[in-house]
Amino acid sequence: MSAKRKFPLSAASALFCLVVIFIHIISPAITGADRSTVAYAAALSLWRLSAFVVQGFILLAGAKFGLKLKYGCLDLRKYYLSRAKRILVPYIIWVTVYYLGFWLQRYYEFSFFDLLRYMLVGDLAAHFYFVVTVLQFYALAPVWKAMASRLHAAVALPAAAFISLISAQYLPDLLALAGISNFAWSDRVFATYLVWWVAGLYIGRDWEAFAKSLERSRAILAAATLLFGLLDARIAYDMWVHGRWHAFAEPVHMLYSGCAVMLVLSLGTLLPEKSTVAAVLSEIDRSGYGIYLSHVLVLSATGAALDYFGITRLAYRIIISAAATYSVSLGANIGYRKLMAFIRAKIRPAEARTKS
Repeated sequence: MSAKRKFPLSAASALFCLVVIFIHIISPAITGADRSTVAYAAALSLWRLSAFVVQGFILLAGAKFGLKLKYGCLDLRKYYLSRAKRILVPYIIWVTVYYLGFWLQRYYEFSFFDLLRYMLVGDLAAHFYFVVTVLQFYALAPVWKAMASRLHAAVALPAAAFISLISAQYLPDLLALAGISNFAWSDRVFATYLVWWVAGLYIGRDWEAFAKSLERSRAILAAATLLFGLLDARIAYDMWVHGRWHAFAEPVHMLYSGCAVMLVLSLGTLLPEKSTVAAVLSEIDRSGYGIYLSHVLVLSATGAALDYFGITRLAYRIIISAAATYSVSLGANIGYRKLMAFIRAKIRPAEARTKS
């Protein structure tokens, strides 16, 4: 057997991709709308309840790694080369494209040093931090291989959850004790997302048993997602609108995110793999990384065009941005992948005829 990606993972990846675009489209409503309105409360709730997708992406990456362990097809050298080719190189290319685009708009003076720093830190655009984070997990592949073979999930998962909570809430304070002050990058340190990778690792390693448990617990997951989602949205409203601090904001969001990710995976087990919806989701999944990397550039260009034409009403900007970003980023990336597949299909028979 092979570590071929399971359809529920593929469907979840596609849905996460669509949701992350939604997060960036709706963000202006969070920063620019009147906080006393019902519309703002609705936008904030949708935005907060969508903020589980990075955790989901990392869990899926861990699950793919776990599947490789399950089927005994993990070759570390090939793994590192594939991650460099499929993840690192496109990231470097797209950071450069974004940098040049912003430079042409005269946001800053050109500097190779600044470009390199943006690549390392991942703060040139809002979504690049995920790539910086997941590359850290890839680099630690031998650690995860040893963990999966030596530690039971019942031990590894609680420990990972504890580390993630500490990192998310207190990493700057802990580093300050060591003399490193004003650390502002907890959201791109792998420890902050450790629980999601570790969960994915064991999900992939024990996929069949996990898939069966998803089918049995779908109703419970839906109820838990609703419960923790309402609580998470309420806490977010209190914090953003009333400025109230909540000690349990991070644990509640972690619980909601976990339930939401599991619910999405469970819904993937319901969908017939031969259906039209499944085919569309599979297409999005295959082009998902390119869509993820490029969509903010499309959104930024759309915003610049709206400014040029004097369209300032927030509702119109969001609707137009959504139409442009979804259609261009999905269409261009899926079209590019299909075009390259067509070219390769034409080249290979020609090469075979030449050799014969």
